[in-house]
Amino acid sequence: MKLATSAVGGLFGAVAIGSHFVGAVPFLAGRDKAPSGGDALAKQAELGPIHILYQNDLSNNASTGALLLPNSVASDNAAQICERIGEKLFPLDASLQQGIGSDLVDQFNYLRYAGTVGWSDSYWVEEGANQTAAYKVSRGTVRATGQGEKLGVLCTHTALPTVVPRANPYANANVTTSGNDTRITVQAGDYTLTGYRDRRSFRFLGVPFGDAPVGSKRFMHSTPYTGNKVLDATAYRNSCLQSTTPVGPMPVGEDCLNLNIYTPALGSYDKKALKPVLFAIYGGAFTSGRNSLHSYDGGNLASRSDVVVVTTNYRLGALGFLASGKDLPGNAGISDQILALKWVKEHIAAFGGDPDRITLGGESAGAESIAALIASSEAKGLFHGAFMLSNPWVPWINRSVQTKSITPSVATSLNCSTSGPAMVECLQKVENPSLFVQGPAFVNATNNITVALSQVSGSSLFSASIQPFLPTPDGLIDDQIFYLAGNGTIPNNVPIMLGTLSGEGTLFVYSLLNETIPNSQAALQQTLGSLYKPDFITKVEQSGFFDLDPANNDSVRETVSNAFTYNFFTCPTQRIVNMAQKTRQFPQVYLYESDSGYPDTVGYPPKCAPEGTGVEVCHSDDIKSVFGTLNYEGIEVSQQYLDFVAYNVDAFSAFVRAGTPNPSEKYLKARGRSYTYTQKVQQDNKWQAFEKPLLEAEDNRTQYLSAPNGITHGGVPHRKVCDFFYDNGKLTYQLLDNSF
Repeated sequence: MKLATSAVGGLFGAVAIGSHFVGAVPFLAGRDKAPSGGDALAKQAELGPIHILYQNDLSNNASTGALLLPNSVASDNAAQICERIGEKLFPLDASLQQGIGSDLVDQFNYLRYAGTVGWSDSYWVEEGANQTAAYKVSRGTVRATGQGEKLGVLCTHTALPTVVPRANPYANANVTTSGNDTRITVQAGDYTLTGYRDRRSFRFLGVPFGDAPVGSKRFMHSTPYTGNKVLDATAYRNSCLQSTTPVGPMPVGEDCLNLNIYTPALGSYDKKALKPVLFAIYGGAFTSGRNSLHSYDGGNLASRSDVVVVTTNYRLGALGFLASGKDLPGNAGISDQILALKWVKEHIAAFGGDPDRITLGGESAGAESIAALIASSEAKGLFHGAFMLSNPWVPWINRSVQTKSITPSVATSLNCSTSGPAMVECLQKVENPSLFVQGPAFVNATNNITVALSQVSGSSLFSASIQPFLPTPDGLIDDQIFYLAGNGTIPNNVPIMLGTLSGEGTLFVYSLLNETIPNSQAALQQTLGSLYKPDFITKVEQSGFFDLDPANNDSVRETVSNAFTYNFFTCPTQRIVNMAQKTRQFPQVYLYESDSGYPDTVGYPPKCAPEGTGVEVCHSDDIKSVFGTLNYEGIEVSQQYLDFVAYNVDAFSAFVRAGTPNPSEKYLKARGRSYTYTQKVQQDNKWQAFEKPLLEAEDNRTQYLSAPNGITHGGVPHRKVCDFFYDNGKLTYQLLDNSF
């Protein structure tokens, strides 16, 4: 590169920044005031749009970053604009070909592709010591300026990437990662929210969207937040009370209706500049989970994919899903999700998001929640697409079963009457809400619930025990989604993307059976008894699909894990979507199976190995791949696996942007070096949609996702095995007994 004027000053100091550990600070529960700092805090409304420029390759190595503020100012004010956000004018480097480094060149190429930057646009930078110059990014040159000319500003971006300790799932990122004040205030309707930026994104955490569901609001559908709306949003707030995680180590409470926002840019000049939004819903069997889970952190996905990510809390367990006659409405947790969606639709434009382009995404119970929202007329118009990871399609609990069995079990554990207004009043007056999630009496209640669910669902006690609390298919939800699919009355007809892992059952079976079982047919029969009744076990053995491998000393557990995977995940996914396609419910359907993943958290069975393949990829192992969060925990992986993760992020975010998991060739080319693997895959193995029912379409439309074997496509997975379970009426939705 040749600069038009004298030599440039020193190098940008952040070029060589590597992985950086950020210490943990406490969660800030119940915050109801703005942070200190007053007028010193940067205010987005006064600065105009702000874009983080960062080539996010999802590794632990941080590349050069910059902040682009396109609002026009005179040269004399340029440095002051950067100072207001704790930065300096970006210094050009004469030793670099275009003065700013190839990663930032790629960022500007993408901004031109996206229409954010024009071909002729120039920005104030620093050329030499304290000398302001006009830099034309399309040519990589400094140009002459006219008297009084006003341009946008390019500032340094010294905030470090956030890294939290994997061993501490409750850690919170420190907001002062660079030594500068990275906080910024945004006006969103009647909210004034102060968040902060790290290397990858702007982060607004713990934003309340609903009033605390306490007292007379306990168990009821959520209502909009009416508290103080001038708030510190730099740390997570309460998670909801939950049964499978001890209450002690984690800040939890009933006042938990809050969400997090991650965005690569703030503000916009017009609606065309607004970015697609991913609204993410965590899993956890409807009994655990929180919007601060490391695997769901939205910073990387927002940064790499130029989308806005929202993660929300919702009530869990008894507090989120009890229903009874006309006294308890049920689906309180689903009402939380709908209220959060309404909040996003109303306020997300202030964070650069397009309220008319919201896509739902979730795993396990998060995917079940999405199915419930697809089946909800109350959610109509709040989203335009959805992807579901590992949906088990467990039938929801009819109100009669809730009234007769589920709610009375909980009420009895708390010494309340079992029906009517007196029961509701008693439950709402329970002073210690932890009694709804733990303690001997509550354990007895969930044991009783498991027995009732096994009768209703026709499943084993082990299977029924996994999700003791579930949505109710009335009120907010029109009906069981498989009934709606069959009769063509799904209220939200949006594109969907869904699939399963090849080893979904491993986590469940190996957690139940934590020791190797010696190979024998008798041992296989006994172990299959945890899933099936005796009369069907004989059919399973005779099918030929589940023979023991004499060369594998752990073949019994692996065989039962495979049966669990196909019966409870892979096959219901195929059949329910097939029903929906026969009645033309979804305009596009994209199906996948993945055999690679990374454990969601520590403490998984050893079989769920890092970067596992085949049966070793366990339920929830794909979350980090879809959200790109390995480096959020500082995890180091091979380049081959990192390429695989990048491809997953690119495919799922392409679906968020355009309703197809195929990013365009022009988009990938504009994005630069970090997208070359995805470009390579797209040349030969693009996703293909099912335009006809899955089981009637050409047999090559499933995307197979693998780190060691690459990305391919082929037939609907395990078709013959699924035919076996379907023909014997053993898929989860086939077992529902509505007579209870």
